[in-house]
Amino acid sequence: MKKLLFALVVTGMMVFVQSCDKDDDSNCEGSRKGTIESPYGLDSCVYVIKFSDGTYVTPINLFDFERNAYVGQRVHITYDTTPILYPCAKGPRVLIRCFD
Repeated sequence: MKKLLFALVVTGMMVFVQSCDKDDDSNCEGSRKGTIESPYGLDSCVYVIKFSDGTYVTPINLFDFERNAYVGQRVHITYDTTPILYPCAKGPRVLIRCFD
């Protein structure tokens, strides 16, 4: 019984510690977590956001939200896809609605 109680306490503490992790918090409800990349090595051409499942989106309004974006920056975004053509795009082109 003591082992079960100990395991429950440890599990509860792990959940609490993980929920307090500020790196995973986002002000964007329903956001996706990704990393800014420059797959073509041309920062002036385009930045893309790569998600953990390996998919990409090309934000066409990134600098409306983040003027100092950099390769490797971790972000949370919500977005809408758009048919707008954009040079050097990798993945669907998107309009960011929320950026954190």
